[in-house]
Amino acid sequence: MSTRSEALNRILKPEHRQAGFSLDEDEDFLYLKRGDKVVAVWNANKATADIAVAEANRRMTEVREQEG
Repeated sequence: MSTRSEALNRILKPEHRQAGFSLDEDEDFLYLKRGDKVVAVWNANKATADIAVAEANRRMTEVREQEG
């Protein structure tokens, strides 16, 4: 994992990472992934850490409800 990827994934909370969520990017987009599946995409120039964390929280709630 590159230094940039490590820094990007420190945005997520430990519980997000434990649930399999990660962040990835290219020059145009920021991707929230769970495993290999992309679950959210944002314009890289407009995405914020708060938006990514909020979406990861929302996705974790969905996962818990489906598993519960």
